[in-house]
Amino acid sequence: MSGEDRTRSEEYEGVLEKLFTLSTAYKRFLGINEESLRKLRAQRDKILSRMEEVVFKVLDSLLANDEALEIIKRTGLTKERASQLFKYSYTLFLEGGYDKEHVQKIFRIGLAHARVRVPERLMILTAGAFLREALRSLGKVDVSKDVFPVLSNCVFWNLCLMLESYELSRRLSLLKATGISEKLYERLISLKAKEIYEKMIKFVHSKIGVKPKPQENFLDS
Repeated sequence: MSGEDRTRSEEYEGVLEKLFTLSTAYKRFLGINEESLRKLRAQRDKILSRMEEVVFKVLDSLLANDEALEIIKRTGLTKERASQLFKYSYTLFLEGGYDKEHVQKIFRIGLAHARVRVPERLMILTAGAFLREALRSLGKVDVSKDVFPVLSNCVFWNLCLMLESYELSRRLSLLKATGISEKLYERLISLKAKEIYEKMIKFVHSKIGVKPKPQENFLDS
């Protein structure tokens, strides 16, 4: 392995390790543990019995969105392939181990979205449609009510890691393209974010004709 390949491998390994660490923190935050996953998996067959309906409704939402339609047209994604991908994701919510292997699968999904430039907002909206239809479908089958929050937490866990994968891959691409360090990248983002925040606050308040109150600048140190 060349020095360049070794460096690249170390960078990719670093990204995965960061995701593994975040995945553990997210599980703790959302209360996902072996007991909650056991409850969810106990209802697996009943939940999956409504999968076709859930996926159909999510696809309806997606195909009614102009931005999504443009991406579908640009990438050549068929409705059948989109349905397969949604079924894979829905099954992963229920059968995934919420471990390192699961994180790697989510990482691949996030990378795939980044590669074809699916905006994060559309990823969030699609996850919202998934959760809406999943919870609606559970109301039609005899499942324990304590499964509802567990499924919701699992959807959010997967979504958060997808977004992190997306962001980390884009950041790595930018660092490679510009040749700057991650520390400098973070510093530049911090500086420009503060500048933009201050200007936007003034702009917004000028539009509504009021002066900002001191406590409204809650992000300032």
